[in-house]
Amino acid sequence: GGKTVDWPTAAKHTPGYAWLGGVFGGIFVLILTLVIHRRGAAITNGIIVVTQLIISVIIDQYGAFDNTQRDCTGLRGGGLACMIVGIAMVTLF
Repeated sequence: GGKTVDWPTAAKHTPGYAWLGGVFGGIFVLILTLVIHRRGAAITNGIIVVTQLIISVIIDQYGAFDNTQRDCTGLRGGGLACMIVGIAMVTLF
């Protein structure tokens, strides 16, 4: 009862940046397995979250990938700065 997918057609109409997800996913898993033993779970996961937030703010700022453009306001920038400082504190202390 499920929907069938015409894979050759789907592959032809997939945007180029979507294919990078698999490449970056593989790199992400490799780096994660190497770093978590050296730095610990809290720091590793904190860096992942902060990095995702930084990328999200950049995507919002420029409206990339057909998203609605949202300016990086002082509150958004301040919240991001607090997260970065928090991770730095966890890493250093």
